[in-house]
Amino acid sequence: MARILVIDDDAMVRNTITAILDVNGHDVIEAIDGEEGLRAYRQDPADLVITDVQMPIKTGDEVIRELRADFPDLKILALTAYEDHFANKPHKPDLSLPKPFSVSQLADAVNDLLKAD
Repeated sequence: MARILVIDDDAMVRNTITAILDVNGHDVIEAIDGEEGLRAYRQDPADLVITDVQMPIKTGDEVIRELRADFPDLKILALTAYEDHFANKPHKPDLSLPKPFSVSQLADAVNDLLKAD
C-alpha cells in the first residue's frame, strides 16, 4: 500500500491513526512534532502526510507551508478542531478532517487522497 507520515504531538491520537493505517496495510512513520516530521519526510519521503495543526515547536501550518514550497505535489491531510481553519490561508492541505473524526472518515480521506495520484 502507501507510505504515510503521521505528525501529531498527542501520542494517543498518533497511535490511533497509526493503528487504523496499519490495519489497512499502510507503512506508517510517526513524528511527535512538526520539526521532527519535516526532518523525517526529507530523510525518507512518504506518499501522504497527515499532520495535526496545533502542535508545539512547529505547527501544522508551518509544516504545510514548508512541504508545499519544497514538494508541491505531495498529498497532505490536516487534522484540525476548527473546520474553517484554512479558509484564508495561502498554504492549504489537500484535505482537512475536523476533530474528532471517525475511523471511517479517516480511512475514506486517506483512500481518496491516495487515489488522486
